[in-house]
Amino acid sequence: LFSYDIDDMIMNDDWSIFLIGEQYYEYQTTTTSTTNGNTTTKTTYHYVYKDIIIVNIDFQGNILWAEKVGKSQHTRNDDGFFSSYVLSISGGNMYFVFNDNPENLKVNQKGKDFKDFTKKKDSIIVIVKMDSDGNSTRKAMFTAKEAEVLTRPKVCEQVAEDELILFGQKGRTHRFAKVTFLQ
Repeated sequence: LFSYDIDDMIMNDDWSIFLIGEQYYEYQTTTTSTTNGNTTTKTTYHYVYKDIIIVNIDFQGNILWAEKVGKSQHTRNDDGFFSSYVLSISGGNMYFVFNDNPENLKVNQKGKDFKDFTKKKDSIIVIVKMDSDGNSTRKAMFTAKEAEVLTRPKVCEQVAEDELILFGQKGRTHRFAKVTFLQ
């Protein structure tokens, strides 16, 4: 596992834990061009957020299972403002919410053929529900066009056992949404 940041460690009632991490890296490219004797240099900063991994470890340190939530987010010159995910835990399930490319709803979730989320109008916000055995389902919640904003997962917050507050932004437009998890 390379370039994974451990984001969370969740202790269960039976002393087992879930380790949750996300593959993240950044890099920059610089191009130089000369036109009519004038040299111009441009640097582009790339922010790449990939798969989320979840590892279930028992109280003795044995790995019970490890699964991934496949995703691919690659943005430029924005500090990853609309990338990453928000995690909510409710009713024994983990819910991962993030911006995605709509083509990824058609991809085998274990595969590696994910298209990048790139902040376009046709992007969607998805929710992936993972149960305590590592089984997951992925569904679209809404499109960025419907919401008229892009969700900012890093500033969203679980505010109660069954409630998650989402925050979206586009320019000076801000929107909040409350997600209620039904058991």
